[in-house]
Amino acid sequence: MALTREFKETVMELCKNPEYCKGLLLEALESYLEGDVVVGNSLLRDYLNGTQAFGEVASDLQMQEAGLRRMVSPVGNATAKYLFRLFKVCQEREGIRSAEEFLGCLAGKVERARASAEANRLVPAAEVEARFAARRAATRTQLDSSDG
Repeated sequence: MALTREFKETVMELCKNPEYCKGLLLEALESYLEGDVVVGNSLLRDYLNGTQAFGEVASDLQMQEAGLRRMVSPVGNATAKYLFRLFKVCQEREGIRSAEEFLGCLAGKVERARASAEANRLVPAAEVEARFAARRAATRTQLDSSDG
């Protein structure tokens, strides 16, 4: 899928913030764990494009850049071995040195949500589900339209 100039610039600008990069990695992991490989691949691709890291990460994984691009494409089907190695390399790029530290980022996300709930800034579960279902559908539509 060819990225628009505005999208590339936006993602690259956002990826200057280390917390945004960590967030992309967490969202990708959550997508994979929920069984949504297409969205997980899309988020990892955004991370790699936004940080301009395709070449460096491919080198770290001892693979060709084209192979890495195929792995995180909309039809990519990485083996668990390569997917976990990819996450490990990306974590290290973001200064996350252990699984505990990575999960700590997730725990921070949970703690912020808990604080929001305690401050009565709650969003009904159905609204959250609908919002994310719409995001997933939009991502899938965008990916499907780029294939044709």
